[in-house]
Amino acid sequence: MAAKKKGLSREQAAELYKDLQRAMSTVRNKKLTPAGQSAASSNVKESARLIAKEISSAMSRDRGGAPAEPALELPRSSGSVVDRGKTLAISLIVLFALTKVAFSALEAGGFASVSPAQAAIASPAASPFESKNPYSREEFAILTSLDARRVELEERREKLDSREKDLELRDREFAAKLTQLRELTETLKSERGKNEKKRDGQLDQLANVYGSMNPQEAAALIEQLDVTIALSLLERMPEKRIGQILALMKPEKALTLTKMLSGKI
Repeated sequence: MAAKKKGLSREQAAELYKDLQRAMSTVRNKKLTPAGQSAASSNVKESARLIAKEISSAMSRDRGGAPAEPALELPRSSGSVVDRGKTLAISLIVLFALTKVAFSALEAGGFASVSPAQAAIASPAASPFESKNPYSREEFAILTSLDARRVELEERREKLDSREKDLELRDREFAAKLTQLRELTETLKSERGKNEKKRDGQLDQLANVYGSMNPQEAAALIEQLDVTIALSLLERMPEKRIGQILALMKPEKALTLTKMLSGKI
């Protein structure tokens, strides 16, 4: 049986994987300088390259071909297909895990991240109108016009309300004055009625006095009175007494009083 070639054992692969994890933890937990970051990244890349090379060699041996790099070899059974399949599966899993860990380390070290300034430059700045206003420019113009119209109508409504209140106040004042005028009219009417009643009483008394006098004396006195007062006195006297007094008065005065008594004047 041919001697086995010295390759990378499982324990050595596990140790290499642990070294890669430690390097990744260092990159994650420490804020390295650019030089430190470059060194850690180089270590991670080198470890990943070695693992990938070993896996590639194992895959070449499984296919029956020569390995690409004879420096590192996985242990191989002398004719066991099952062992080669297991080795290939384990190698693929380790490669996947190491690749994921390597990318995580690169991201933690700042190699796969984009700075906020670069992101701000790359992405176009949204306009204030688009970021703050959910409406389009046409809709915003229509809404602005409607709001201006609403303000105008509100001002007009306030003016109409003020005018309506002023008219209501004037109506109340007019109603109050009209009530006062009616009360004054009633008062004057009452006072006039009282005065007329008093005057009628006085005329009745005076007519009785003139009626009891001598007709000639009564005619002389009535001629000196105003025709209105003379007419009021004659109306309160008996017809016989009126005839006697008119006969003794001057013809002009007697004619005027006669016409007034008949209703012609």
